[in-house]
Amino acid sequence: MMGAYLWYLLPQYVYYVLPMSVLLASLVTIGVLTKNSELIVMKACGISLYRVALPMIGGALLAGGTLFVLEQTTLGPSNRKAEAIKSVMNGVAPNSLDLLTRQWVVGSRGEIYHYNYFDPKNNALMGISVFEFSDGMRSLARRSYAERARCTPEPGHPDVWRAEQAWSRELLPSGDTRRFAAQNAAEFTLEPPSCFGTRQPEPQFMSYSQLRDYIGQLRTSGFDVIAQRVALERKASFPFVTLIMTLIAVPFAVTAGRRGAMYGIGVGIVLGISYWVAFSVFAALGTGGVVAPMLCRVGARSLVRRRRRVFAA
Repeated sequence: MMGAYLWYLLPQYVYYVLPMSVLLASLVTIGVLTKNSELIVMKACGISLYRVALPMIGGALLAGGTLFVLEQTTLGPSNRKAEAIKSVMNGVAPNSLDLLTRQWVVGSRGEIYHYNYFDPKNNALMGISVFEFSDGMRSLARRSYAERARCTPEPGHPDVWRAEQAWSRELLPSGDTRRFAAQNAAEFTLEPPSCFGTRQPEPQFMSYSQLRDYIGQLRTSGFDVIAQRVALERKASFPFVTLIMTLIAVPFAVTAGRRGAMYGIGVGIVLGISYWVAFSVFAALGTGGVVAPMLCRVGARSLVRRRRRVFAA
């Protein structure tokens, strides 16, 4: 079980380690060329530093493509399986269902609920359908629907939901319609929110396309998607970390190349930590609504570029 856990966790480690590997490889490569005066010979032959760095930039783009493929195909399912195995090892029942997969619920009175999404923060359901049956569930007695329903518990009635754009259809045993009523606002008596609440979808368990579609569907329902948008921008920007790390590493390696490879590795670790801190700080600012989600990744890159100029000076 431990071996399976580490196997499913391996893509996440690759996802985090690969940018640092590209940074250190660029630092050591240029540092060794500078220390052995090979870079001076290349410049004397008319080969510019940009041309020397071109193969490393190509490798960085390849590594960035690998990160995006991992994010789109492998990372989410692997993290989900690793989390399930970790729960079992900790003696906790694994959460095999979440808000993306659990859309059918059976109520305590025998009714069946189907919904598109559940917002645990606001106790709101989107696209909720309620199927009520006759005694013994021999036939469908009523079907009710609401585009949006929010739990508004009252004293002694914790299962009252305020529904918007709702309709209800009562059916005869033959299946014909007995009565149909449509209302802009109505009150539904449903199960309490705890019946629908499962683990909320986490961006680390979703691919870029899944998270993008999820955000689009939530936005149409009026949900607050600022945190999900920030996570989406992080997924889109993180594969470019390898290219940014390479562009940062080349001038640093030329400046500090004669001090040895270990010095370059130390500088690389400092740069990597600085970038990650800036990345996390601007992501937190975006989640808090201080800056737009698109500006989060731009701000992180600008801060690192300023740090690079300080180091170079």
